[in-house]
Amino acid sequence: MEIVSTIAMISINATLVVQLLSFLLFLLIINRIMFRPLRNTMRERDFFIENLTREIDGANREYDQVLADLDQQEQQVRQAANELRRQRRDEGAGEARAIVDEAVGYIGALNLQAREDVDRQMAEARKALTMEAEGVAVALMEKILKRRIGS
Repeated sequence: MEIVSTIAMISINATLVVQLLSFLLFLLIINRIMFRPLRNTMRERDFFIENLTREIDGANREYDQVLADLDQQEQQVRQAANELRRQRRDEGAGEARAIVDEAVGYIGALNLQAREDVDRQMAEARKALTMEAEGVAVALMEKILKRRIGS
């Protein structure tokens, strides 16, 4: 046997085979212990995120549906409120017309009564004025004539 003495960076001998086998064993062990559970955890996480995304999409659709239902109900309530407001306004206008008509009738009756009172007072005033005018005329004639006019 001959001993070769060369200085090289890489020498091919039995240690290379042992190192290669050690590396392959290391890869096998690390794959079983670390990479497989890590891949399984990543798969589970992806599955969880996908399910969560589906649930969020479903909740968004449900939210949109509820919002649309609420908008529809709001429109119906607004229409009902507007109709009720219209009815109340019409009822109020009818009551106001009835009150105004009653007031006009009452005012007309008061006006008629006032005219009758005025006419009666005017007739009494005419009588009183006639009597007083006669008295004043007699007194004036007596003063002018300087004698008494008797009746």
